[in-house]
This record gives sequence, structure tokens and C-alpha cells, in this order.
Amino acid sequence: MPDGAIVSKFNWVSLCDEVDKITNDTEFTEGDFEIVSSDNVRFKVPSYHLFAASAVFEGAQGLDSDTERSITLFDSTIETAEVVRLFLHLVVHGKIALEGYMPHVKELVLFLGKWDCERAKRHLLAKLENAVHRGAVQAHIAWLVGANADDPEICRIVLATYPDATWVAPKVQDGNLLWSTPGDSAWSPASWNRGFWEDAPKKYLFALARAYGKGDCSKLASEFERYIKVISEI
Repeated sequence: MPDGAIVSKFNWVSLCDEVDKITNDTEFTEGDFEIVSSDNVRFKVPSYHLFAASAVFEGAQGLDSDTERSITLFDSTIETAEVVRLFLHLVVHGKIALEGYMPHVKELVLFLGKWDCERAKRHLLAKLENAVHRGAVQAHIAWLVGANADDPEICRIVLATYPDATWVAPKVQDGNLLWSTPGDSAWSPASWNRGFWEDAPKKYLFALARAYGKGDCSKLASEFERYIKVISEI
């Protein structure tokens, strides 16, 4: 749950004088609660959707009904308009498209964790598990989402479903040594690109590296499960 410093950023007053610098989202335009993303996009939604999604937002119910409810977000990584839009699709419509590289979904799961949206996170992960079984998503991205959600079971399912996953060629073929090598195993530490190293929690990287080091892809999922359990108990 966000600490006092985060919660103190709630702004339950009228919009500031810099309103002309804020643009309105074209889809979420009606409601008694507004969210301004870190890149200055305003979203308006009925407050009951947010109250149902998060204990943090639910705390706003004690406010005077005449008070304008507004929150301004500041994190330029996980509180952008793209992430907020995915969040609102999830909690308002119960829908989210999970295909391919799933842009901004890793950031969304971090947003849900930061704002204590446990029900929405469970809903997202259930949809992700279904997408994994359907073969609709990139294996390494699905694994990263599971790792950032601190959900070892999702990670295990990804590894069990795609033990032979390989890296595909990047869209830009510039010979950058920091890219992964197309055709190499997505689970081999030697092939991980810089982003994969930076985006995954260390204990998950450790467990995956140890599991892959056993040299038997058919046991990759079970070995990962064994190592993540051990390191999580330390």
C-alpha cells in the first residue's frame, strides 16, 4: 500500500492554474473522480469503480460529496497515460488486450501493486494465464509480468508452456551488442538483453538462471519453482 508520502499527493481540490497544460482523454470523460497522469492527461471516471478497485481510493468515500475528487500522478514510468488507460479499461470494463509484446502491461502490474489494487491484479493475472495457454503472448514478456507481480506460479506456467522459447529478431537491426541474440533460448542468462536484466526482480532472475543451468528444458519449470521457493524463504 502507498505510504504517507504517496497518499499526501492526493489533491481533493479544484484544478490548478495550469489546467491549460492538461489534455483530456478521449474515452474516459465522465465521472465524479478525475486522475491526471504523469504526462498530463486527464481521465474522468465514476468514483465507485476506483473505490471497488483499491483500498487507497476507497478512503476517499469519507469526503464531502461536494468536494471535487482529483489525484495527480507523478511517476513517469508506471503512471503515464498509457498505463492509466489500461488500468481504467481493467477496472471499469473488466477488459484488457493481452497479445504479443503486451505494451505497458508490466508497468500496469507495478501500478496495481503500488496502489494496492489486489482484486484488479488477480483479474489481470487470470487473463494473462489464459493468454499464455492460448499462445497469444510473447513468453519472456509474460514471464516478466509474472515476476513483477511477484507471482511465481504465473512464471512457472510460462516456463512449462514455453520451455523452448527463443528470442526473435529486434525490429531495428543495428548490431547493438546489448540486444538479445535471435534464435537463442529466451531463458539462457547468456542471451538476456539489457532490458530483461533490468526489468526482472533479482530473486526471479537468480531462480531462472539456476533452473536453466540444470540443462534440461523439460524440467525448467519445476527447477524454477524449486529455486524460487528456496530463495523466497531466506
